[in-house]
Amino acid sequence: DFDYWLGVAYLRDADYANAIFALERVIDKNPNHAGARMELIPAYLQQNMDSLAEHEIKQVEKLNPPPAAREALAQYRKIIDQRREGKKFETRVVMVGLDVGYDSNVSSYPATTLLLPVFNLPIPLAPSGSNFANARFAYWQKFPLNNGDWMSASVSALARRNQDEFAKQYDMDIVQVRGEYNAEFSAERSLRFAVEASQLWLDGESYRTHQGLAVRWQQGLDDKWSWYSEVGVRDFDFEESVNSYRAPWGMLGVRYRLNSGTVWEADLETEKELADAKRINGDTFRVRANVSFEHQLTQQHRFGLDFHVADVRHDRDYLAGTLYNKSRSDISRRDTVFEYGANWTWYATPTWHWALRGQSRHQTSNLDFYTYRQNLMQLSSTFFF
Repeated sequence: DFDYWLGVAYLRDADYANAIFALERVIDKNPNHAGARMELIPAYLQQNMDSLAEHEIKQVEKLNPPPAAREALAQYRKIIDQRREGKKFETRVVMVGLDVGYDSNVSSYPATTLLLPVFNLPIPLAPSGSNFANARFAYWQKFPLNNGDWMSASVSALARRNQDEFAKQYDMDIVQVRGEYNAEFSAERSLRFAVEASQLWLDGESYRTHQGLAVRWQQGLDDKWSWYSEVGVRDFDFEESVNSYRAPWGMLGVRYRLNSGTVWEADLETEKELADAKRINGDTFRVRANVSFEHQLTQQHRFGLDFHVADVRHDRDYLAGTLYNKSRSDISRRDTVFEYGANWTWYATPTWHWALRGQSRHQTSNLDFYTYRQNLMQLSSTFFF
């Protein structure tokens, strides 16, 4: 009796390893202890010991369980079946998706009035909202190596179409490829090298390409805490070469896994845009902080929140009395960006997911031309095969 209640207490406290140890002692002394076997099943499942959980389900079924217990056993079997279905995605994933939604400010316009130089004519600007639809595709393949390391290759594509006539000039197509090599030093430590490249088309015309490489170190501190750091560089080449730049960047983050269904994550990243000498705002330095929260409400429903804030400084002054700077003195531009988001995911089946996301972005600037708000709502459906 002591071992049984000790195991139950450990299980309720999410200490699954100790719960298993105590409950197995109960069954060793009394193989017909149905309660201990029923408690062992979720403990095994939490530790991903699916074959042992399935064995316990069979043993409990032999003990003529009551209807409520049979319903619980059916749910446990469903979890195991879903996991087996999902295991085929451990080394290969093919995904297609469709998003529909509304973007309140497709062009990231401010709500202000511009004065044209020379003519001094007022031109009111207003954000342009539009319904939109995205089509998505991704393919990812993992190649395990004999020493426990692995390599991966992926390709993804997205096409966005806006409904509003003005917003159609912001219709977008993008294709990205990525390759990774992951060196596993232990279960807690790994080093990953990545290369990537992409092509972006805007309104059907080539707009920008990019190439990049990165190195990431990740290390677990205990069963709940882990940290990671990443550094890299990206080259962005625009059709209008004056906009091209190279961007070295770095990131430091921490992850806290409260239990198998609840995760907190926070990171701090910096980036320096080394621009063409003729770019209007010159070089740009960006510091961005990110915080996210994910919680598994039930086996089929997941909820998430995220918050981002960035400080962006541009090193070249905007001349006084120009389209961008209506003041009487030259100004070095500085922006602050706040973003909030919430998402809900419904795992209708292991291969078919629905998601709903709301997002708000507010950028303030010491130059009115770069101050704007943007809200987005999006419904997504994704199928994996």
